Amino acid sequence: MKKLYVVLTILFLNNYIYSQTTKYKNVEFKTDQQKSEFILYLAKNYCVDAYSILKYEDKINSYTRYADGKSHESILKSYGTVIHESCHGANYEVSNKAQSFDYYGYFVKEKVEIIVPKTQIFNSFEIDKIVPDSVKTKIFRYKTYVYGDTKFDRKFLSSIASGIYGMLNEFTAYHHGLKATIDIYDYYVDVFGYEDYKTILDVFTTSQSEVYAYHEFRLFMAWYLKYAHQYEPDIYKSIIDNQNFKVAYTLINTYYMHTLDDFFQLRVKYAQEVNKLNNEKVSITEKGSIKFSKDNYSSSVGGPDETIRYLESLMTDELIEYLNKITIAELNFENYKSYIK
Repeated sequence: MKKLYVVLTILFLNNYIYSQTTKYKNVEFKTDQQKSEFILYLAKNYCVDAYSILKYEDKINSYTRYADGKSHESILKSYGTVIHESCHGANYEVSNKAQSFDYYGYFVKEKVEIIVPKTQIFNSFEIDKIVPDSVKTKIFRYKTYVYGDTKFDRKFLSSIASGIYGMLNEFTAYHHGLKATIDIYDYYVDVFGYEDYKTILDVFTTSQSEVYAYHEFRLFMAWYLKYAHQYEPDIYKSIIDNQNFKVAYTLINTYYMHTLDDFFQLRVKYAQEVNKLNNEKVSITEKGSIKFSKDNYSSSVGGPDETIRYLESLMTDELIEYLNKITIAELNFENYKSYIK
């Protein structure tokens, strides 16, 4: 009798969990309140960092406006963008904790926030003078985040107007957008199952750009330091002497790398699980595309690997050395507080 009770309890709990997980699947999200409820559900149950970021938002429409469309799948696809944009707000609120306009703030992860004193900067579009013309149009985010699409961007976009400190702001937001997207992989599996593997594929198609954003922004920051070293030595010195900035960069860079590892491991897991269905063969191509093959037909969905290799080819030993100047090799999440000034 006791065993039967345990079995029935487990079945009840499993059914309850399943009903809670799938309750949003057929909802038409017509209001900000509905969108907010779903976004917060995902964050609370799958993404602890995302939930911490969203707690900084004082109005729900400040983040629901980034949730495109009204369908369940459209909200899921834009979830990473919601967290990316909200991270900028969280960074701003972290800076406000200093109760001074002389500081930048960086939300690194739950319970890890770094306040960084401002130093002199120059606008990032200045580094256009040292970036080879042959690569400017080949780097997806270069014009937007370094050169500026418009005069307004040049004046107000964080990555340009706030120099390398703004670049780190964007670096942080792209990381959390990526992490939030792959964190809800289990939600996709719970709701759709691997039988609906083309829908689960959205996790990779909506996040692959954030994967190579890691390599883009490291290049941007390295070029910024190179230009500063050559033409603005006082600014260069103030940056590499900014201890809290180095703490923030080191932690964010480390965390981003771990998330990249999670992405690539998850991609392998996805292929393995879909292959178990035996109705279609899935493989990862050299370019990082996810390739589907069935009978004599095949198709593939683009991946970030080829872009990553190109970006890595631009990261010379000289540029790596510049990034080493703002990296504290022995610092980690266990000891970082001892390095903060």
